[in-house]
Amino acid sequence: MKANDFAVTPDLMLVTEAAAFLRLRPSTIRAWILRRRIPYLKLGGRVCLRRVDLEALLDRSVIPALPYGRDGFKSTGNSPPLRTKAVEGQEGRDK
Repeated sequence: MKANDFAVTPDLMLVTEAAAFLRLRPSTIRAWILRRRIPYLKLGGRVCLRRVDLEALLDRSVIPALPYGRDGFKSTGNSPPLRTKAVEGQEGRDK
């Protein structure tokens, strides 16, 4: 029996399928399983991952966008200065 012969439901994925879904290497998925970073199932000696667990991993990994105003800076009312002040004692070194 080959790995492709194993019938997995659409809700369950093999390591290679999970890696393709997340666009990672299978070795990364196996390392995460070994370190218990993601939940998994063992069915008949095969390691399977649930699609909902992978989607939850993606949801937890989202970094929210910051709200920006028209000027391109965070809308705090204060735009950061375009240039920083020279460090004390280094004003004349650029000449």
